[in-house]
Amino acid sequence: MEDQKDTTKLLHHKRVEPCKFFIRAGIYLKEILQRKINNSIDESLWIGGLARLDFQSGQEICATVYCSNMVSLHKTSIDKSNMFYVKQYDKILTPVLKKDITKGVFKAYDVEVNCDNKGLGDIEIDIFGVGWIGFYSHEVRNAKTKFTLYLPQEVGFNIREALMNFDDKKLPVARRHLKHRDE
Repeated sequence: MEDQKDTTKLLHHKRVEPCKFFIRAGIYLKEILQRKINNSIDESLWIGGLARLDFQSGQEICATVYCSNMVSLHKTSIDKSNMFYVKQYDKILTPVLKKDITKGVFKAYDVEVNCDNKGLGDIEIDIFGVGWIGFYSHEVRNAKTKFTLYLPQEVGFNIREALMNFDDKKLPVARRHLKHRDE
């Protein structure tokens, strides 16, 4: 299974076919940016129209999303997240995998993040072809948080040990890229 692991911008020969979309969309051609997101329980984070991360339970921790600037980030409440997806598909939520919203089938995966006594998360979520998400907590030490990750069935992911395990308290919050709107 070791040869199945993937890192953003490094294409594995067995995943070239699903990644053709990301190459056409220009995601691989853009610089990877880090965007810090302050999360609350019962909120969803949309990563374009390609992934959704629901914060289910536990302590509030922050996420740093590493992806192309072409991938939009958007927070909304969990109860309004599905309606937001239908209304903003291929508008605010870009890029999308398929132009026809009825053809996208999402699968749900449970993820648990543990922060150590310095507040650094133990794992990262690597979404193939899109980017990865790291976790940390400024205020709560030894925090545990449960998430639900939703991905189109064509998009794979990997839970890996945190590679970017550093204290990023000085990262600016991505205000210009992130809008909190429940429309």
